[in-house]
Amino acid sequence: SLALGQYFFRGFRLGLRAKSAIGQLVFAKALTLAHEERSRFGTGAIVSYMQIDASKMGDALPYLHLLWSGPVTLIIATVMLCNFLGVAGLAGIFIMVFSMPLNTQLSRKMGAFTRRTMALRDRRVKFTSELLQGVRLLKLFAWE
Repeated sequence: SLALGQYFFRGFRLGLRAKSAIGQLVFAKALTLAHEERSRFGTGAIVSYMQIDASKMGDALPYLHLLWSGPVTLIIATVMLCNFLGVAGLAGIFIMVFSMPLNTQLSRKMGAFTRRTMALRDRRVKFTSELLQGVRLLKLFAWE
């Protein structure tokens, strides 16, 4: 328990640092882009890369060890369950295998929903940015 707590503490700290670093790199790259390139991407997409995508990368880092430890844990748990219950211990594995197509379909639908949400979010950020630029212009020239 102590080792697991240390692992997650260090993993989340690394994720936070990675999130900050990715956001800074995207911001620095956005500053060096020519006006045409920046307008091709749009402010909404750049802010999205800085905030949301960097956050997703940072949130994934603490759980990367599950790529190898997940299957190992599953195998050990299945063997222990089969030793304790016999053949009935395989019922959970069969249920997991048979529910994989349903999980796949749900994941695809969630991915499509996320893509649509991100496109709408980019449009909203772009609109808000343009609105604030307009207000700043009004204030600058005292056209109030």
